[in-house]
Amino acid sequence: MTSIRRRIALLGGLWIIGLVCLPALRKRLIADDTIGPSVCERQSRVLKNTLSSAGHDKRLATEELERLGLIYDRARPQQPEQAAACRKAFHDAARRLALGWHGEAQRTQDDATFRLADRAYELFLAHFADDQDAYEVNFFWGERLWVLGRWKDAAEQYTRVVEAQPDGQFARESAHAAILAWKNAQISDDDRSDHRPCNHDWSSRDEDCRPPAAEPIPEVQQKLIGAIQTYAKMVPDTPEMPAMLYREASIYYDHCQFDRAEPLFLAVVQEHAKHELAVASANMYLDALVRECKHTEVVAAARKFLDTPELMRDAPFANEMISTFTDIFDRWASAGPRRPPSLATDRLPQARE
Repeated sequence: MTSIRRRIALLGGLWIIGLVCLPALRKRLIADDTIGPSVCERQSRVLKNTLSSAGHDKRLATEELERLGLIYDRARPQQPEQAAACRKAFHDAARRLALGWHGEAQRTQDDATFRLADRAYELFLAHFADDQDAYEVNFFWGERLWVLGRWKDAAEQYTRVVEAQPDGQFARESAHAAILAWKNAQISDDDRSDHRPCNHDWSSRDEDCRPPAAEPIPEVQQKLIGAIQTYAKMVPDTPEMPAMLYREASIYYDHCQFDRAEPLFLAVVQEHAKHELAVASANMYLDALVRECKHTEVVAAARKFLDTPELMRDAPFANEMISTFTDIFDRWASAGPRRPPSLATDRLPQARE
């Protein structure tokens, strides 16, 4: 049998004359010495030679990267210095190919190159998730998953970026992208779900009113809420705050968690009265109170909204508030001594033309 030293010499000579053209022989020679201390170094050279050849085959290079990963997993050297060199070789190659091929594929829009970049990303993150370079790789892998429409995976990647470095280069962008990705994931889930917003057995009499039971919020929507709250803390002055508050409140509302929805709807009205969602939020806030059988609070809120100029500029809303106020007043006025004391002296405003 050929000695290890002779095989190494033979392998070195074949590199010089173009071993990349003889993958079967090369794989057999490497396999004969999988426990040798230099096998990682040799496979790293094979990968470098594959990449350095003119018009190199990306698919073959990916296979060589995968073999280097197998060696790193199963036969990395025991000596610290050699082990560190093996790790560096695999780490640097996987990162370089993931980012490099991703960038190339974006320029050329070549699907095959995209897929090979995906594999390089997967190899890097499977082995070096806690590495300092994983921050950048996680972000761009998230960008790639976004393009693929893998919304849940993309959202998870963006979340990892934010959690890894809350003040990092990509943190704010990732936090915002996580919201959008979870939102898209929710839309996909809603398309496959038969869930309907909770029903309400409404009665005009307080003693007969029965609020609906709160429902659990699905995981994707819980994570969307978490992403919204994270971004709100990072960028408290974002112009998107009213929309984010409204979306979070709507999730609670749809699952009959009105006690959590109400303060968020009210925050939109009170803190962003000029925003286009202020009127909708006021309506949703009142409806949540009604569904919780809080009729006294409905009257008080309607009165406050009627005294809010920004809301009253919307004539349909103003008339609706007056109608709501009137209906509840008339309904409770017939209750005699049981009606809330505040209604005894209330004066109704006139509807707007």
